[in-house]
Amino acid sequence: MNHIDSLIAYDAPLEKVLRLLCMISLTEGGIRDKQYKHFKQEVIQNYGFQHLVTLHNLDKMGLLTKHGNQKSNWDRIKKAFSLVQEDINMDAPTDACYVHAGMAPLVARLVEKGLKGEWDRMADNMDKYLPGKTIRSKQTKKIPDPKTKKQFHLVYLIGGVTRAEVSAIRFIGKKLKKEIVVCTSQMLNGNSLMKILSQE
Repeated sequence: MNHIDSLIAYDAPLEKVLRLLCMISLTEGGIRDKQYKHFKQEVIQNYGFQHLVTLHNLDKMGLLTKHGNQKSNWDRIKKAFSLVQEDINMDAPTDACYVHAGMAPLVARLVEKGLKGEWDRMADNMDKYLPGKTIRSKQTKKIPDPKTKKQFHLVYLIGGVTRAEVSAIRFIGKKLKKEIVVCTSQMLNGNSLMKILSQE
């Protein structure tokens, strides 16, 4: 937390400060009330009162919250979805974890399990550990590409996707010998997401 205070004191970009606060909040089950109030005051005083809306948006999305009575789901999520691998060979990767030097994007794991036919088991974990509802539907009719008669899989990511997530999905497709087409509403990174949430 001292590092974040230093960043604010040296007028670091707000996006960087918010990204760090969100990471701490997500992995620790929220930020302690006293620290939350402190950083809220620091953000407003140093970056402007208009960022009350930004903080509200982050809280509404569950990205930056006060510490509640419940513990963070992070440990259970990373275990249930096999997100972290300690030993990654960056020169000859064998798992999608290589895109973040040891951590696979969650969306890549979901795609991988879906392609392997393990969706039902994965969907149960989604219901347990992730916010929102899981919609289960199965396409029964296979539609091959009329030119090549080759099957491909469409992955729709509404709201945006990062380049690392796309890279991980492509890696999984190559590994499983499946053609995957990724469709999204926009390309995102940490800073662009924070900018979107800073808008009224």
